Amino acid sequence: MRKCCPQCGQTMPPKSLPIKLSPRREHIVEIVRHAGPYGIDSDALFDRVYGADPNGGPESGFTALHSMIHFINKQLRAINKVIRAAPTGRCGGRSTYVFYDL
Repeated sequence: MRKCCPQCGQTMPPKSLPIKLSPRREHIVEIVRHAGPYGIDSDALFDRVYGADPNGGPESGFTALHSMIHFINKQLRAINKVIRAAPTGRCGGRSTYVFYDL
């Protein structure tokens, strides 16, 4: 049985996934899962993932983030899940990432 938020009634995702991910990859998955059906903008995701990094994250941060999501998806497919990117229409190729069932 799925749990619902006592405040808004939205279905809450399970606490953990039945696959093993590195801490950073698991953090990315949790951020995207908790973003809900509209997803999270790549700028906001980058800030959440690398915001505490004193160096601000890698120089090619969005490329690194996209690459990590690619490898996360290889593991998520084993449980019929995937993170998809939807273009936002802005310059620079930024996307909104959404967590889906396959």
